[in-house]
Amino acid sequence: MKHKKKMLWGIRILIVSSPFLFVYQTFVESKGCNQLVIDTFEVYSGINIPKVNSVNCYYGENLETRISIYDVPIPGRMSFVKFDFEELSMASDYFRESLGLLAENERPNSNRLLLASGEKWGRKWTYLFDPNSDRLWASLNFEAD
Repeated sequence: MKHKKKMLWGIRILIVSSPFLFVYQTFVESKGCNQLVIDTFEVYSGINIPKVNSVNCYYGENLETRISIYDVPIPGRMSFVKFDFEELSMASDYFRESLGLLAENERPNSNRLLLASGEKWGRKWTYLFDPNSDRLWASLNFEAD
């Protein structure tokens, strides 16, 4: 009888936790550009990407990096104000590697860029925002250190 109760509790715990494990695994394994692109960036960075006008997404298998370019409408850029972005005069070295996935006309060319970066669950993320063009580059590196 004790074994049966323990087994029932184990099954209940598994049933309750399965959706959470599925969602977590889906986000962690969502590497390419075919699903959950904006959501994955938001989960890793904790920074909300506002409604955007357009999206271009690229995944570099050899770099294990996804980079997306978003055209953010003017009201959307205000959502970045509350986050601690660092002002740069050019793309950071870490971010520069993933820029190789982009065409020349998709790369940042402003002399005033805002950078936010971090790491979560062993994945490095970077946001680069150009307030002059209202363009956001988001990069996520899946390579484990």
